[in-house]
Parts: sequence; C-alpha cells; structure tokens
Amino acid sequence: EPSDPRFAEPELTEVLRHVTSGLTVLHGCGFVHLDIKPDNILVSRGGREKGLYKIADLGLAAAAMGTGCDDVSEGDCRYLAKEVLRGCLSSLPKADVFSLGLVLYELASNPKALPCNGPEWQQIREGRLEAELMASLSEPLIALLHRMVHALPEDRPPCEEIIRHPCVAPEDKMQALREENQKSKEEAARSRQLADEYWHEMMLMKRQELLNGTPSVAAIATPARGSAFFGTRGGTPGAPGATALRRGKTS
Repeated sequence: EPSDPRFAEPELTEVLRHVTSGLTVLHGCGFVHLDIKPDNILVSRGGREKGLYKIADLGLAAAAMGTGCDDVSEGDCRYLAKEVLRGCLSSLPKADVFSLGLVLYELASNPKALPCNGPEWQQIREGRLEAELMASLSEPLIALLHRMVHALPEDRPPCEEIIRHPCVAPEDKMQALREENQKSKEEAARSRQLADEYWHEMMLMKRQELLNGTPSVAAIATPARGSAFFGTRGGTPGAPGATALRRGKTS
C-alpha cells in the first residue's frame, strides 16, 4: 500500500521553520524571492545538513533588485499573491509569505495541485482555504496558514513573527526566550526599585538641607538603601565612597 503523500504537521513545521529563516535573511538584505514554490525548495539528503530545507533559484529576486522593483518578472501564478499580479509592489516581502503559505497548504493536501486560474484560484486569493484538506493539522497551524494567505498583505505576519510562532519555534528555544524575557523583566524591576530608592534618599537629603540651611555631610556620607548602586561604600566624611557620590559617579 503506498504511503500517504501528504506532509504531516512535524514535516510542515520543519519546512516552515527553515524556509522562513532563509526568507528572514533575504528580506533583511533588501531582497525578495517572488517565486517560492515546491520546485524552488531543496532538501539536503546527507552530511551535517541532512534534512535541511533550502531556498533555491534567486533569479527573480536578482531581477527585482536590479530594476528597483519597478518591473518585476512574474513567478508561478499558482503561488503568487494577487497584488503582485496586479502590479502592486509595495509589500513584496508579504508576497513571499503568501507563496510560502500556499506551499504548505499544497504539501498538506498533496497530491491535490493548486489551480492556475478559475473560481478556486480566486477563492484562494481571497484567503479561503478548504478546511477538509487540512483536517489533520492543529488549529494553531491552520490559523497561521490562514493569516499567511490573507488577501490583504498588511494583515499577513512578517517572517520575523512567523519564526517565533509556537507552531514553528522548538519548545526548548521558546523556553529559552521566556526565561530571557523573565530575566529582563526582573532586571528592569530591580533598576526601577534602585531608582526609587535613590530619589527617596535625595529627597531626604534635600529636606535636611532646607531644614539646616546647609547640606548635611552626614546624610551624604552615611550609606542608605541602594547607596551601593550609586557608588557609595559607607564610611566617614572624606572617604572615597562619599566623594564618588558627590561627583555623581556610579560604581
């Protein structure tokens, strides 16, 4: 019995992860591909890069950059976004996102080929995909595919967002990102706390100055909450810590 020709979700997310990573670099360099389709996605079969999906055939990308994107050669109409066919070239990176979304849709529904024209072609350009062809996929991935093939380019996610999507990013990397974000939040909270303590200390010093008519040397030299953050080390008047605080330096 022949094996199922459709790509399972783990395979689809691998394709999505690798190709989106490549497009992120391409778009970051000011290029667009404009011909993303299965024939232009290669998979390594051996060596350290075994199983790695790579983008091939940058011919249209070079042509687009060479003409300043004023006269873009058209790629395969089965995968092209409607705005490109209409000559609207203001959101070309989102056209690559659209094409990649259709590649995944086709791989999930294989061997059903995408139409070249007709009512079904128009339906797909309106962002309407056949739900029964994606029945084996998870709801989050289906929702992401619908966003990628949205009729309006501004409503499609950029590659930078796709690569961080829970369906795409491996769990270990997502956990690392969460831990990094949590650490950043804790450091920001600590900085705000130290700043609040500093201003509280300064207000006390100002109040003492107004009451006495002169700055309070003891208040400056005596360590208080958070004083280490601002360069004080305690001690007596004339000590290095007190001098550092008066100079406004931090440790």
